[in-house]
This record gives sequence, C-alpha cells and structure tokens, in this order.
Amino acid sequence: MPGTGVRKTTLWGYLGFLGLALLFVGLRWNSYDTPLTRDEGEYAYSAWLLKQGVAPYQHAFLQKPPMIVYTYLLAELVAPQTSWFPRVLAGLFVGLTTLLIGAIARREFGPGSGMVAMWFVTPMVLLPRVEQYTANTEMFLILPLAGVVAVYVFARNQSQGRHWLAAGILAALSLLYKLTVLPLLLFLGVVWSYEEWKTKRSPGALLRRWLLCAAGGLLTSGVVLAFFLTTDGAQSLWDCVVRFNYYYSQSGLFTLAVAGFRFDSFWSAWWILFLLPLALIPKSPSRMWFWVALTVLAFAETYGSPDGHYYIPAMLFWALLTTAAASALVSSISMRFAAHRAWVKGAIVTILLVLICLPDASVLALTKEQFLARMYPFRQSTAIAQRLAEITSPNDYVLVAGSEPEILYQARRRSCTRFVLVYPLMMPTPLAERYQLEAIRDLQQRPPAAVVLALSQKSWLVRPSTPEEFQVYLAGMLRRDYELIGGYVAEDGGSFWRGPMSSPLVQRSTMLLFRLKSR
Repeated sequence: MPGTGVRKTTLWGYLGFLGLALLFVGLRWNSYDTPLTRDEGEYAYSAWLLKQGVAPYQHAFLQKPPMIVYTYLLAELVAPQTSWFPRVLAGLFVGLTTLLIGAIARREFGPGSGMVAMWFVTPMVLLPRVEQYTANTEMFLILPLAGVVAVYVFARNQSQGRHWLAAGILAALSLLYKLTVLPLLLFLGVVWSYEEWKTKRSPGALLRRWLLCAAGGLLTSGVVLAFFLTTDGAQSLWDCVVRFNYYYSQSGLFTLAVAGFRFDSFWSAWWILFLLPLALIPKSPSRMWFWVALTVLAFAETYGSPDGHYYIPAMLFWALLTTAAASALVSSISMRFAAHRAWVKGAIVTILLVLICLPDASVLALTKEQFLARMYPFRQSTAIAQRLAEITSPNDYVLVAGSEPEILYQARRRSCTRFVLVYPLMMPTPLAERYQLEAIRDLQQRPPAAVVLALSQKSWLVRPSTPEEFQVYLAGMLRRDYELIGGYVAEDGGSFWRGPMSSPLVQRSTMLLFRLKSR
C-alpha cells in the first residue's frame, strides 16, 4: 500500500537520526568535559573580559576575529567557568551544520543522499583524526559557512534579493569567525554571479544583488565590530587579527612539508576517501567540478597548517564529494542487483563508515582519564589556577609566562599584559621585538602579584631568530623580585605538585608558581 511505504520511509528516517545522535555521543563521550585547552582558554578569557566591559585585543592578544569571543561570551553567561558548555554549544553548531549538509546533498545529488551525507560528515568533523575534541573556532565557523552554500544551492536558479542579503549576512559571520574562508566565499560569489548573468543578462539586476549582499555583510560587520570601533577604533583588533596574521602566514611555519605531514595523516587513515572519487569517472553529476573546486580551496586555505582543526571546513565539502562518489558506486553495483538496491546502499555506506572510524577506534574506546593522559598535555592547568587564586586577590594582576591562558580564566585573574600567550613574542615576524618590548613595559608598569612559568617547549616555541629581550628580562625579574612557591614535577608518568623545591626538581618541572616577595 502507498501509505505503508510512506510510514516505512519515515521510520527509517527516524532511525537514521537516532543513529546519528548515538554516533555523535560515541565520538564525544570521553572528551566533552575535559579541561579547557589553550585555544579555548584564550577565547574564554577574552569573553570574561568582555563581560566586564574590558576590550579584548587591547587587553588580551587574540588572533581570531570577534565572533568567537561573542560565542564564548554566550557560554560564559549561560554556564560560567565551565569547560563542558562551550563544547555543548559547539555540538549544537555541528548538529545544525550536519542538517544543512544533508539538505545540500539531497538538493544536489537526489533523494537518499541527504542522510548519507550526514552520516559521512559527522565522523569526518568530529573524529580525533582532525584533532578536534574542543570548541575551537572552526567548530562554530562551519555553520554560517554551510549556510552561505545552502542559500546558493537552493536559490541559484530562482534567486531573489533576499537570498543575496542572507548570503551577505552569513558570509560576514563566517569571515568574522576566521578570515581564511575568504577564498571560498569569493569563489562562491563569482560562480553565483556568473550563473545569474547567464540566466538574466541584466547588469542592473546583478548590481542590485551585489549591493544587497554587500549591505547584509556591512550591516552584520558593523553590529559585530561596534564595541571595538567605539573603544580604540578597532586598532588593536587590526593589529592582532590582520597585521600579525599577515606576518604569521609569511613566517615560514606553513610549508609544503607540513602540508605533506597532514596529508600523510589523512591518507594513512582515510585512504578509501581518496580512492572513492574514482567511482565518479564513468559518470559524474554535471556540477561535480563545483564541489571538487570547493574541496580543493578549503584545503588550500589551511596554508598547510599542522593543526588538525584548520581542516574542519574542508571536511564539509569532502563529505559531499564522498556522498556523490558513494552514490555513483551504489548505482554501478546496483545494475546487477537492482532488486536489492537498498541493501547494496546500506552495505556500502556501512563499510565506508567503518573504514573511516576504525583508525581512531582506540581513542574512542579510552576512558575520560585515559583520554586526558593521551590527548591533553596540560592537565595541571586547572590545579595551578586554583593555587594562583589562593595566593592572590581578585584585584591583583598576574602573569602566565607561557601559552596557557586557560589558567587566567579558571583563576579569574587579569593578566598584567595583553600577551596572554607568548607565541606572538616568539614567532619569527617583524613584530616580535616590538611585542617583547611592550610586554616588558607592561611588567614594569604592573608588576604581577604572582607568576606561573610554563617550562614546556610547546608553550614557547622559541625559534633561532626569536629575540631574547623578554626571556632575559623575565628571568632577571623572577630571580630578583619573586620567591618560588612550588610547581608541578613530572614523575611516574604524571605531574605532581611539590612545595619548596630543589634544583633537580625544578629541572623536571612542567610549571612553576612564583609570588612577589613583598607580599
């Protein structure tokens, strides 16, 4: 009966969404409430400052545009001083993005493709393969980015002004999470404009659409940037987000060798996803070039970064390519088993999902404690933040000498310098020496009541060309004006607090806590 078919389809749809929810939980169950990482701490600390009316960028060096600060401000207002709520918020963004990817796939590749795309994109975004178990910028960025693509896909043949206005708003939100998505947005705009021109051949109509898109983008940008424009004219934001990132991208840290390392990582685990597109060669959808181009651009805009989370936007388009290739493979095999097409499709998708998830199965099977030990390098940050809060007052300025701003957020203490990470001081850019001298002036003008000194090389990333002024000044200041309270010593596979310390213990420490002698 026809009605039975409808009920059957609906039932399978519900089961598909239930399975997706279980898969999502399975990919996050041991990491959703782990302590904040340095990136999360940087965003959370900036949001905490903003909550008090203090401008980030001026008082907390931050490389990312301000949408991530507003996102963490929402988390701070709803569930202050927690690590799990930003992850829950990121999960919501990922869930909505997954629905958009499903809708895009169904529109582009036909009925039945939507659920397949959602099953592929979920592990490709959330697996440890992309080292993304945290609420990082890209986890939030993908929602407005997928929204821009969805507006284009659904409106490309019958677009109206409101579609271009919406695209401008979503494009601005994407850029205000991370500027590197600009090539993707420009490519999308060029393709959409060309298609509009072919359809209408009206310069006036195309110009009106561009103006509406620009209006949506400018209005959104004005709202997001208003606070920073009214504080210092957004000069500090420009210095951190544009000027520093420009030199950072030119610093030689992003190389083909690094890109090769990341490519090897993906190939060793997901070789099937590289080979699967071969199924598209005999007969591919007419617009497959568009999705291939978006995938290539999304990988290119990572600039060969070693950080896995940079690649999360690329996973959206790679998942769509995988969906199209899987559909082509199903069609090819089903020619011999036409009566069992549904079973063929289910078997192929299941095998692909198993192959995608299997390389990371050992991480997914870890307990929370085991996950922390394996994946989280600075587990003592929460504990040392508590000790820092105990020996200082809420009005005191402190210094975290390293790149662990989560300590500042957890301790609820203001940094005496805007450089809450030392990376900008250490990176081989023309700005490093100026930044170091600025940090030294901050220490002289606001001597910190306490100092947390991180000793891990990963906290500093000192390069041969790194200026030495800050490190020299810091060492002299600690020796002259501060007393060592204690620190965390690496022993027996862990890191444990030790009070008064001998030199051998200092050499084995991961973090040290100092207090101003006059206190």
